[in-house]
Amino acid sequence: MERYSLTAWQCELYRILHLANPVVHSWNSRILEIALEDLDDKRKYVVQFTDVLGYRFETHFYLQRLMNTFKVPNSPWIEDMLRKSGGVEDLQTAQHYLISTMNGEFEVVAKEEPSIHTIAISPNGSSERGQDDGES
Repeated sequence: MERYSLTAWQCELYRILHLANPVVHSWNSRILEIALEDLDDKRKYVVQFTDVLGYRFETHFYLQRLMNTFKVPNSPWIEDMLRKSGGVEDLQTAQHYLISTMNGEFEVVAKEEPSIHTIAISPNGSSERGQDDGES
């Protein structure tokens, strides 16, 4: 397992203790949405990444959720992408994000900071997408 140096990514999901039940939608090769639920307050969040270069879901970090959203500076994954592209891909603005949930960890490499939207859950179980509440 690779060792990462992590820095806190203080977005709307930062420090949600019981973040779980991820659902992933990839709209095309460059747009990724991850829907997550806060089990404590029953809110759902949709994190939308654009200009995605890669993503993966892992279950081997087992982070303690003191914080659960990170950026990976000097990412070995981005370095590997650059090496494999032969320097053709412009990765100057690429960031490596890590989102820890109770089910495992999502890693995403994208050229832009994601937007985060909330989804209100009504008592009858239906949901309605809210405004962009987080950082973009």
